[in-house]
Amino acid sequence: MFVPAFRPWLVGLAILAGIAAVAVGLHTNQASDRTSVDQALSVFEEAMKPPASPPPPVAPHSSDASQSSRESVLAALRRIDWFRFERVIEALYLSHGYTVRRLGGAHPDGGLDLIVTTPDDRFVVQCKHWRRETVGVQNIRELLGTLTDSGIPKGVYVTMRGYSDAARDMGVRNGLVLLDEQQLVELIVALGPDYGVQVMELLNDLRKFCPKCESQMLLRMAKRGKNAGKQFWGCPSYPRCDGILEAEAI
Repeated sequence: MFVPAFRPWLVGLAILAGIAAVAVGLHTNQASDRTSVDQALSVFEEAMKPPASPPPPVAPHSSDASQSSRESVLAALRRIDWFRFERVIEALYLSHGYTVRRLGGAHPDGGLDLIVTTPDDRFVVQCKHWRRETVGVQNIRELLGTLTDSGIPKGVYVTMRGYSDAARDMGVRNGLVLLDEQQLVELIVALGPDYGVQVMELLNDLRKFCPKCESQMLLRMAKRGKNAGKQFWGCPSYPRCDGILEAEAI
């Protein structure tokens, strides 16, 4: 449930081919990993840059402080829940001056999480805060079906643990942009020393908000059923609103 906002897609197949090549490179040795991430970041920055605006500054990769920043951002991304993850991706796009319509949460509109609008185009962003599972072929098919149903031909997939080889191949062949947690960290750090005020506020705020009505949630204990005795985050408006989140992502 925050990614690049791809400037007008005028770079088109060249950008997608570059991203695909970088994605393959990420599976080689450590030295080529660093080179691949640098290449990916360069492509993403150029694509996300609003017209007539300078590219966002990039912190040096070699410093200990820079590495510490990346580790801190990655830890925060893994700690948040899926609903806040969607909001982080939204904030990342907004920080680059693009318009975002959020349709995800507990009531996704036709499987759409975000619709990002650029001055000349728009595309769909699918967010999966999966910390243990990789995105598979079926998940890619579902996004491709959503694009067909929505009439929006371009899409971005953002997940944490990456993609199966078959899923990545299908996504690239169909023109999708595929991002994982390491690339997302690079995009956030590239926002500058403060990483974008709104993005960092979302990452550092440990409160939970209902994915249905967005009220601040309360930590509760299940009294019956298979989860009796287990804690969960519940909406304060229950039973009018029955939104819940797992207590694991505290």
